[in-house]
Amino acid sequence: MHLPMRDLVVAHRNELMGINECRCVCHESPLKWEWMHLPTLIPVGHFGDERRALDVYVHSNALEVGVSQDQTRPIFPSVEWFSRMLNAPGAQPPKGALAESMDVPAADFSTLIGPEADLLGVLRGWPQLRDRAELPPWITAPHLLPRLDTNRRPEWALRVAELRHSPDEGPRIVRDVSRALQLYQNDAAYIEAGYFFSPVSASGETLHPRKWSINWAPEIHERLNDSIQISLSNEVLGLDAIDSWPAEPCIALLDTGDQDASFQVNLTGVAGGPESPHDPDGHGTSIGSLLRAVAPNTHMNSFRALKPGDKYIESPTLINGLNEAMWQIGRYQVIVVAQRAMLGVRDQSGHAGFLRIAQTNYKRGVTMPLVVCAAGNEGPDYMAYPATVPGFIVACGLDWYGRVATYNCRTPEGLTLHVVGALGGTSEKPLGTSAPAAMPHIKKDLYGSSFATALIGASLALNRRRP
Repeated sequence: MHLPMRDLVVAHRNELMGINECRCVCHESPLKWEWMHLPTLIPVGHFGDERRALDVYVHSNALEVGVSQDQTRPIFPSVEWFSRMLNAPGAQPPKGALAESMDVPAADFSTLIGPEADLLGVLRGWPQLRDRAELPPWITAPHLLPRLDTNRRPEWALRVAELRHSPDEGPRIVRDVSRALQLYQNDAAYIEAGYFFSPVSASGETLHPRKWSINWAPEIHERLNDSIQISLSNEVLGLDAIDSWPAEPCIALLDTGDQDASFQVNLTGVAGGPESPHDPDGHGTSIGSLLRAVAPNTHMNSFRALKPGDKYIESPTLINGLNEAMWQIGRYQVIVVAQRAMLGVRDQSGHAGFLRIAQTNYKRGVTMPLVVCAAGNEGPDYMAYPATVPGFIVACGLDWYGRVATYNCRTPEGLTLHVVGALGGTSEKPLGTSAPAAMPHIKKDLYGSSFATALIGASLALNRRRP
């Protein structure tokens, strides 16, 4: 049996998130690209290197998929075949609606994480470290991202810094700065390549209006009083502190902003700090709206991590937000993060900022909040950061009948995660709609694991759990 090549779909990595169009390559002419509309794609392989990488997908409705003799594993073209296709003249797909619809910029930044004293040492000794790493002289010292409180912290408390550079210099800078830090015996400071986060929600246009209108389906109000039964294992970070929570717990929402929040902090820019609540995207406002509907008496603060005019959140900004929210000991009992890192499973091994923050605070005996993350809506793709951080709670979206929705991302092989299900709705029957207040006709359906995250976070704040 042979795999019909007309059923192979090839696209540049990260370009399939949130869209349902891609290019199909024909077996007879590997350089011929054709548009196809594919409602569902199944990932089957990855080929190439970091510079020219392809993810390979198959039609979910393909009927003639070849299988191996044991009838369990599909037969796919050889790596050599894809290598020839990658390296052939003109094999790159032309710029078109696919690339433009994503428009994911290359990261022109990297992230440094470490104790404040160590990062300050990096800043003071930057000329020497830069020379040791053989970096260009125009690479300026990293910028410490803002703290959100003025309380005294111990020396081991982590800070986050951002290093700016041109996009093509990123991998080399991360490698050489890492080596230079080791030579200076500064093992406490850690550098990782920059990447982006995308809201975990139904795809839609980024309009950046001044106000949003959120409307929930009538059926959702009937579900708000339903108690979500949550059973958590002892490995969940922050579980040991739940009995000491105050009568009115506080939730921290790390997202695109929340126009209706009682208090909002700006994580972007040089200074950061309190600001008038607003949301350039609408995603955070919809999550906050559902949180308040379920737990109206719970305090909720918004951390805006999206810059106005941007589509995606830069990784240093969100990492710093998690660090700051987690460090304000006793202020927040639940942290809700409905953002998904735009990283492939293979890329995640070199990005451990969230894990380092969580592990450091836990080992030092810091009172930890519960962190609830979204599983992601790119199923059957694998989950990505921060859902894959051990000890975090992963929210999985259910349909109206209590079944796991097909859009949920899968748990990566070899990981044991704490997955909890809650209503997320479906594209056929969403939970509600959002629209710019000035343009109510431009509606966006609200469904996905983001909203399961809100329901679970609010239920945890109400202490609705069974041991």
